[in-house]
Amino acid sequence: MTTLARSGKKATEPLRPEPAAIIDVITETPDIKTFRVVFDDPEVMEIFSFLPGQIGQLSVLGAGESTFAISSAPSRRDCFEFSVMKAGVVTSALHELTAGDRIAVRAPMGCAFPTDEWKGRNIVLVGGGIGMAPLRSLLLHLLDHRGDYGDITLVYGARTPGAATPGTGLTGKHALTSASLPPSTPPAPAGMAASDWSLQFSRKKRHHRITPSP
Repeated sequence: MTTLARSGKKATEPLRPEPAAIIDVITETPDIKTFRVVFDDPEVMEIFSFLPGQIGQLSVLGAGESTFAISSAPSRRDCFEFSVMKAGVVTSALHELTAGDRIAVRAPMGCAFPTDEWKGRNIVLVGGGIGMAPLRSLLLHLLDHRGDYGDITLVYGARTPGAATPGTGLTGKHALTSASLPPSTPPAPAGMAASDWSLQFSRKKRHHRITPSP
């Protein structure tokens, strides 16, 4: 008898979760946290794999189970990550957890991005808010296989500059270079200088050009 984490689509018990532990919690924004997770069983961690775009079900005792995109790179082997926006019962319970706390995981589930079909092409990723979670996994995968793709561009938006989406974790040669997209700026609110409003509004929409094709 096997679970999703052990056998993927061949699992004989896809509804049975695997026990896991949170090893780190990263506060991305006031209402978004990223949880780094490992399975209790080292053998499961060794064989666990997923593709960019796939999801998992996280269970919190006493609160329930909800679906979240896996936001880490498939190549990462020491842990896997979920970025969660606080919005309901389960997400609120998750936001109360800290490193060392216990959860249960059913993963991987769902379809993946067709990255093999994109080889040799320029890629444009468009997302906003917590919608960056599945795109982060995809972006990191594309950069892990940089030579297979052309230019990679990320366009994202957020409600406010402080609500920027979960960190991409890009440093060094993969660090982001950015430029503001010219937004259609509405009139400034009463009491705010037009120049201040224009700057604040422009920061809500960002255009990031990752490294050009090698």
